[in-house]
Amino acid sequence: TLKMGYTQTVLASLHEVLVKEFNAPYLRLNREKDPLIVDSCLIPVSLYQYMLHELDNHQSITDGLKPVLKLILILLYRTGMRFMEVLSLRIADVEYDNQAFTDYNLVLRPHAQRDLKSDDATRRFMLNVLLQPDELAQFKQYFHQKLDQNAQYLFTLPHHSQPIDRNSVELPFRQILGDQLEGHYRDISMHSFRHNAISNMAIL
Repeated sequence: TLKMGYTQTVLASLHEVLVKEFNAPYLRLNREKDPLIVDSCLIPVSLYQYMLHELDNHQSITDGLKPVLKLILILLYRTGMRFMEVLSLRIADVEYDNQAFTDYNLVLRPHAQRDLKSDDATRRFMLNVLLQPDELAQFKQYFHQKLDQNAQYLFTLPHHSQPIDRNSVELPFRQILGDQLEGHYRDISMHSFRHNAISNMAIL
């Protein structure tokens, strides 16, 4: 993500040197609000569905790990959260209506396992809006299982208490994107899912 004003500042600084040292003519650069330029990236829905299917059926993925990887993929694809933000989610980050069990939100705040990019990076994700009904049902079922286990973190390896490590997620994702699709999507990174979600939201 870039800001137009950054490029403008660099050009203005360079021009000041040219004026001072080489008697270049003075030019006035008008400054306006800095619009964000976000790299666009659209991941086909068919590819997303294919990955979900492969995570369910891939022989190298254990049954205990399948729901973890599927929900990580769902949140990456639907919410625009950063990769490490998803992996470091805590049970305490989930806010829900404990009477009707209908509204579920993720609230990202800084903690020991998550250093947010800036102070204003604390934000709320309304899963009822962002997820499809079947995806929300999967999340609710998984979340309440972890809640019953008195877990601290949402996504852990089976029989572990610490957040799942990035290699345990990236390796099966890359294998599916690379080997299974003959290399057509090798250039997709974990951060591409964030750009995909933001691009889709911009269209809406």
